[in-house]
Amino acid sequence: MSSIIKSEKVIKESLEILANKINKDYKDIDVIDIICFVNGASIFCSDLIKLINIPTKLHYFKFSMYQDLPSNGEVQIDQDVTDSLQNKHILLLEGLVISGRTPLYLYNFFKLRNPASIKFCAVGIKKETIQVELNVDYHMFNFQDEWVEGYGIGNMENKILPCLVNVRED
Repeated sequence: MSSIIKSEKVIKESLEILANKINKDYKDIDVIDIICFVNGASIFCSDLIKLINIPTKLHYFKFSMYQDLPSNGEVQIDQDVTDSLQNKHILLLEGLVISGRTPLYLYNFFKLRNPASIKFCAVGIKKETIQVELNVDYHMFNFQDEWVEGYGIGNMENKILPCLVNVRED
């Protein structure tokens, strides 16, 4: 049994606040190269770019976790960004940051491409479970011990919900 923890209305309101921060921070930038991590940020990305008033170039990045290995954050790249990112202003979009290991791995992966700047943006973070030094520049929500699904996050039928739900049974 799942319970709604962030309604569609709350998500839309938070998106507007987030987009306003991004618009303000990037006001002097010609183009933002947005890299959407397809695994958990597709819906978030689709909604967010409609609210960004700075020209954007959208890239999709797909990865999968290595099976049978302890999770150090390293991923198998299934779809990479093919354009040069050198001297570009990159904004990485993720769904949910839990341990931070995978986002940190991907941050460093893109940093090797010598962008002018690189920032990280997520729907939500779990501050108490982050195990690495990771600066999440923008996020909408903080979560504790909820098992969050919906709004593009998760692996089951809840992934397509327009809200965020807690599927953890207490």
